[in-house]
Amino acid sequence: MVETKLAETEKIGVNDLETMGIEKKSFAPLVDLGVFDLTKLRNGTLNLDALTELGTKEIVIMEDRSPKFFLNYDGYKKDGEVPLNRHGNTEQKWQMEDLKKLVDLLHQKNIKVVIGFWGNTGDKDNNPFVRDNWENLKPVVPTSDDVNPLSFVKSRKEKGKEIPFADYVTGQYQDLKRDFGFDGLFLGDGLMGFRSFLDPDGPYDFSEITPLWTDFYKRVYGGVKRAGKNDTLWAYDCMANGAHKARRNGLDLQAITPYVDNYIFQSYGNDAWGSDYMNLPGYDVNRDAYELATLPEALKAKARYSVGLGDSVEQWKGKKSNIKAKHALLRDNARKGTLGVWSNDMLKGLL
Repeated sequence: MVETKLAETEKIGVNDLETMGIEKKSFAPLVDLGVFDLTKLRNGTLNLDALTELGTKEIVIMEDRSPKFFLNYDGYKKDGEVPLNRHGNTEQKWQMEDLKKLVDLLHQKNIKVVIGFWGNTGDKDNNPFVRDNWENLKPVVPTSDDVNPLSFVKSRKEKGKEIPFADYVTGQYQDLKRDFGFDGLFLGDGLMGFRSFLDPDGPYDFSEITPLWTDFYKRVYGGVKRAGKNDTLWAYDCMANGAHKARRNGLDLQAITPYVDNYIFQSYGNDAWGSDYMNLPGYDVNRDAYELATLPEALKAKARYSVGLGDSVEQWKGKKSNIKAKHALLRDNARKGTLGVWSNDMLKGLL
């Protein structure tokens, strides 16, 4: 449905960050387990010193596209499968005891670990949670493959009872926090307002239901804080939209500001969504800069912008010139720093 164009491959290393203007200490890597060598983890030779040298304080382990692990997690089993390495080392079979060991090692380096998932219906027939709740979760916008986060779903713990999806999400996080020691939750793609990714200018206006989306964030935020008072809630924005456009997605950005600790502005205008890959009309870095500037001041203080390093699944690569130009335009209004999407390739050779 989208004519794609592949950018020329350009290797971006850790040392390139500051040459592009990005402070390492404000940079948070977003990865999946594919960045870590499972063999080294198991034999005790996995060295995480490179993350310490980078200045990493928080790292996000994200489950994209088909969120099977997060949504279907039903308790710790040491040899249970953890399918979170879709971005590399895919032949390695991670188990729950491996993930627990990794989180413990990262904590030893004083690095907080955030678990994230996309609200995506990809591979729904092989995703028990999405399949069993399909009539409630199916996309609201015709051209979307996002779940409906404002729906009710079957409770995993109370058979026969339906609960708000937001409450289900917080219950899942609380169980994962208990069993693995995570320090935060990241609400990924599809969980930040109703959107039409392929038709951003379509005739969809959800501005009348902004209180429902505010309630969604309030519920999730409260559940995360109950799991751990210092735990944090991260969330992608909706299509790099500022205050006015976000309202059409159903989001009152002023109202949700108290319920987000890290608001991630998806600034892909000059890489993944722009002319170098998806070529979606209207997306460029100047458009990103304009929309970011319209965020409420209190939300700017919590905002990071995404640095498009590359995606080994979608096969797009970041460009140093694009990142440098982006940083110059966005840094003043994304005051919490940057998020590296995806940081697998950049870090893989160091770990």
